[in-house]
Amino acid sequence: MENTTANPVTIDAADIRAIDAFVDGQLSDSERRDLLTRLMDQPELKRYLLQQKHYKQTMNSRAPRRTAPAALRAAIQRIPSGEAPLAAPDRQMY
Repeated sequence: MENTTANPVTIDAADIRAIDAFVDGQLSDSERRDLLTRLMDQPELKRYLLQQKHYKQTMNSRAPRRTAPAALRAAIQRIPSGEAPLAAPDRQMY
């Protein structure tokens, strides 16, 4: 009988971040190529990727779509490019 658990591959935090970034389209071309190469050799990573894609698709299909109020959208459009908006005033928490 063959031992299939002799060298289990674990998914570490860096793998999770990379796969989540991949699903969100946030990896550079070289990072994406590196991850795709690893996915071919590591079925655990591929399983995690498929789970994350399914989760994202499910959430996107069930999440309500909301539109910001027109006044807020207009205020955002007035912010000069590259300038951070003013921070909210400090509030005391009781």
